[in-house]
Amino acid sequence: MHFGELDIQDVPALRADGLCRDAIDFFVGNPKLRLIAAVDAAGRPAGALTRSKIISKAAGQFGRALYDARPLAEFLDPPRFVVGTDQKVADIANELAATDLTNAPDGYILVDHLGRYAGIVDGLSVLRALLKLNMALVNELNSEVAVRGAAEKEARRLADTDALTGLNNRRLFIEEADRLVQHGSHAWLIYVDLDRFKYLNDRYGHAVGDDALKVVAGRIHEWRNDALIARLGGDEFGILVDATGIAVGLEEELLRLHASLCAPFLSKPGAVSVGASIGAAEFPGDAATRPEWLHAADKAMQRAKSDHGGVRLFDPTLDIAQARHARLKESLPAAVSQNQIRPMFQPFYSVASGQLAGYEVLARWNGPDVGFIPGPDEFIPLLERLGLIDEMFWGIAEQALLACRHMPPHQKVALNVSPIQFANRLFPARLAALASRIGVQCSQLEIEITETAMFRDMTHTVSVLRDLSDMGMSIALDDFGTGYSSLTLVKELPLTKLKIDKSFIQSAQHSPSSEKIVSAAIGLSQALNILCCAEGVEDVATLERLRGMNCDLVQGFLLGRPAPNLVENPGEAFSLAG
Repeated sequence: MHFGELDIQDVPALRADGLCRDAIDFFVGNPKLRLIAAVDAAGRPAGALTRSKIISKAAGQFGRALYDARPLAEFLDPPRFVVGTDQKVADIANELAATDLTNAPDGYILVDHLGRYAGIVDGLSVLRALLKLNMALVNELNSEVAVRGAAEKEARRLADTDALTGLNNRRLFIEEADRLVQHGSHAWLIYVDLDRFKYLNDRYGHAVGDDALKVVAGRIHEWRNDALIARLGGDEFGILVDATGIAVGLEEELLRLHASLCAPFLSKPGAVSVGASIGAAEFPGDAATRPEWLHAADKAMQRAKSDHGGVRLFDPTLDIAQARHARLKESLPAAVSQNQIRPMFQPFYSVASGQLAGYEVLARWNGPDVGFIPGPDEFIPLLERLGLIDEMFWGIAEQALLACRHMPPHQKVALNVSPIQFANRLFPARLAALASRIGVQCSQLEIEITETAMFRDMTHTVSVLRDLSDMGMSIALDDFGTGYSSLTLVKELPLTKLKIDKSFIQSAQHSPSSEKIVSAAIGLSQALNILCCAEGVEDVATLERLRGMNCDLVQGFLLGRPAPNLVENPGEAFSLAG
């Protein structure tokens, strides 16, 4: 019998100059494989790597992290068991007989007649072949098969087990989650993240921290001994539970688990305790794929942690919003630096003449790197918190003034200014310099502020606004009627316009109180000899009511939506003027 007649494993060889992770992944993906050949650039065997040698190292605590990126050459044995495909199996009988069979090779590396790698023959296959040739080896060979089988079973156990707690590890947890998804099983995936664990480690030492992890593992097992429980790393645990086996609501059961995990336990320093943040997601209700399922449970757990511990089930209205906020926060700096936030122009008109009176400049971002289109109510407050609002404003302002530099002198460009920007006393001078450089008159600029701008530093803000007014710029108070100090502001500020919030304009038709507020705001502006602009005009009936109240200016979807360009025929009156 020749080696070429045995069951040859057609296993690709690894390059001898590769990394340890290649071998680990190869053995994990091929559980029956015991030997891998490493070859040089010419395809000739340069060494051999055994499963027991690499898996035993990788399966230990932190083993994967320690050995993943190590050079493969550090673990290679010389290619001692290289045989040709035409060599007789019986030729190795004497060699094996002269040694302890426990030292028999895991496998043999085959080469062709040119010495190039041709495959692997498992060591057990060779032993069984020799058994047929020499029955005197039967007892020793059977014993060896049993030993190797037990070693293989132990290697698999080590590869799937967390050494400290005895629980399953992340790899097996992911495999089981994949299996449940593939079979369409109704199940819950639960994440448990310990609170105050770092504090416990820092104060009492890692031995007490290890005690805590083992106690937590035992209490989770006591809670549901029918669940698959895994330590995912550090102080994080994962649980997979068949949903059909839960008699009461899962949240009630998780609250019971939470109370158990938070109860004190005895350790060397005495009674100590940890907290826990628990998040859970259901398949298929909360996710369609395994990654989505893990992500949903993680978002629920993170929400529990942000609430200082407890139990949270995945809630798409909350957890998806949190993920959306995180994506916005990550993408905004690049959006500002690359001028992805662009100006849009919404016209406003004179009610009496129907003529175009100017444009409000609105910031819009299509979010190409975010995956959705965020509204200004989402990204403007975030820009303020990130300290990017000033950079965004000057980018928008320059683009807007360049677009408006040829419009008639009587038309206005209304810029929304954040209260944060008033902290810089040089803001008026910088804006005037920008307008001068582009060729726009200061008298054409209108600064829109909200009442929140005043709450930071009333005296300073009024001073900055007076500087802007002295330069010829108009000052408009936006969202008038929605705050608590509007009359005080109207008295103190150098205003030229009040903008009535659209919530009052749109509800006036059905709400007598809203209509009275609109009428009073128009009357107030007339008494102060300043303009009044109604926002949110979306139908003819609203426009006609405002005309009857002698409102000066109107703005809304009826007259023009925000657009990237100016009105094509700015000299024409809107068709509804009467």
